[in-house]
Amino acid sequence: LKAEMLEGKTVVDVGASFGETAVFFALHGAEKVYAIEPVKSMYDLMEKNVKLNNLTGVCVPVFGALGGWDGNFIDDKNSKNIFHEKVWNELKDAPIFTLDSFVEKNGIQDAILKLDCEGYEKDIVFNTSRDALRRFQYIVAEYHYGFEEIVKKLEDFGFVVFREPKSLHFDKGRSGEFKNLSTGFIFAERNKN
Repeated sequence: LKAEMLEGKTVVDVGASFGETAVFFALHGAEKVYAIEPVKSMYDLMEKNVKLNNLTGVCVPVFGALGGWDGNFIDDKNSKNIFHEKVWNELKDAPIFTLDSFVEKNGIQDAILKLDCEGYEKDIVFNTSRDALRRFQYIVAEYHYGFEEIVKKLEDFGFVVFREPKSLHFDKGRSGEFKNLSTGFIFAERNKN
């Protein structure tokens, strides 16, 4: 994202880790950044980084995750296969909420969505209404298990989508079908219609 795209915008930063992207967005012109992170140790570091950078009020740390349902990770049979055991133990009780409920609760309009959520990007996109997704002017997403279905859904919802070439790699910490990753980035811009 270019700095001029961020100027005065609200950003929903999904998979905010220790806050590096949230701080970057805020320092480059974003008016408000909702930084969502479900791993407790990362969330705690993010809170510290927001304070150290004097961005309290601009960056809003949110403990939890976006997904296709309301609940927590313990309810999802696949989560334990996706995450390494140490990470799993830190996030298994984190709340999960839908993008629809999040944008409604926070009055999100004409914003930017950044998704880096370790394979949940497809679940989020496929379980979010057209209205909620179109509240974002730009969507930047890292995909983990392919891009084709995500791109089609975004195009169907009125976005022009660009993507970088995918890379394939193997993650020995994941099990079953989740070991083979097909990763890359998608950039989507809402069209006028």
